[in-house]
Amino acid sequence: MLPHFRNIQTATSLYEPIYKNLFEISISLPPIIETNSTENTRLLLENATDIKLDLTSQTGEAIQKFKYSDRVYAVTPTTTLKEFSINFNMNQNEKKAVETWVLLKRWYDLAWNSQTGELHYKSDMIGQITAHIHDRTGEVIRRVDFVNCQMQDLTEGWDLKFDDSEGIQSFTAHWVADYWIATYFDITDTV
Repeated sequence: MLPHFRNIQTATSLYEPIYKNLFEISISLPPIIETNSTENTRLLLENATDIKLDLTSQTGEAIQKFKYSDRVYAVTPTTTLKEFSINFNMNQNEKKAVETWVLLKRWYDLAWNSQTGELHYKSDMIGQITAHIHDRTGEVIRRVDFVNCQMQDLTEGWDLKFDDSEGIQSFTAHWVADYWIATYFDITDTV
């Protein structure tokens, strides 16, 4: 068969591509720091700029020997937790507060507050993060729920330079989740 668009099922059936910029990230802060749930969720959703959904962990391997021959077997991954990060815009409000960073810094401070030494239990530190991937009409085609998320790191990104007049600040937040739930349409669901 010749490589012509009339011979390709995705072209002749008018399949739609998945666009990288059609997603939303919902972040539910830990209840101990949640003050204005709707406003905070909207603010974080509007300023989350990207997330990498690397959800298929590499399986391990077990080797069985018989004399000088090897047989290899795929085994479960060595860990089931999921580490991930999200990049955020950094903006100040009319009161000069950098709200997105302050909200996520409060979350980070639950694990260890570098200014006071304060610590919290895991039950006080966990939140949930959900990524919704949607099509051009806004219909969700994939959803990933990261469950029992704890903040690991807050890369502030304060790379200040006199000779960078066009640079705009951003920052990255790093989390670890106990597990994740990936929901998507299977090929058997669409037939």
